[in-house]
Amino acid sequence: MEFFFVTIFVFLIVNIFQQFNIYKEEVSKETKKYIQIEKSKLKEKVDLFAEQFEYILNNVNAPKKHKIEAFKKIIENYNKHHLDKYIFIDSEKGGILVYPDSKLLGINLLKSNNEKLRKLKEMLIKASHSKEHFIVYEWINPKTGKKELKISYVRHIKHSPYFIGSGIFLNDINKIKNEIKT
Repeated sequence: MEFFFVTIFVFLIVNIFQQFNIYKEEVSKETKKYIQIEKSKLKEKVDLFAEQFEYILNNVNAPKKHKIEAFKKIIENYNKHHLDKYIFIDSEKGGILVYPDSKLLGINLLKSNNEKLRKLKEMLIKASHSKEHFIVYEWINPKTGKKELKISYVRHIKHSPYFIGSGIFLNDINKIKNEIKT
């Protein structure tokens, strides 16, 4: 009789673990789906702004400095209304041209004493020239003030030393997924 109960108990435990693994796989598939959706939104947005920047740089008859300042204003205005999904523009020479936190503007991250920031800048530059254009890294979430994983899409601006990008924190993707489910 004791053997019977042990067998039933073991069977139940194994069944629970199998169900848990199936559930984990489904959650993982669903999370990947939402990540893909958000990645396509990032790509679409960054590509649109990159094309506008490229057009201004290559077709508007004005001094280059004025064209860059005008586009910076466009992005800064966008960022005022989309702080959680802001656009950034960086120079491949290391500087930050447009970023919501004005303390970082003009800082050359390639010359930073912080090795992590230098490596991140190098990775962003490399990603802007890659076929994939996506990069995952840790960054401080302005909403939480904590370092979190972020996925960004970055794209080089043709005929210039600049790249443009935008990202989303993975925790924000989980929040979106949970809001949709409820």
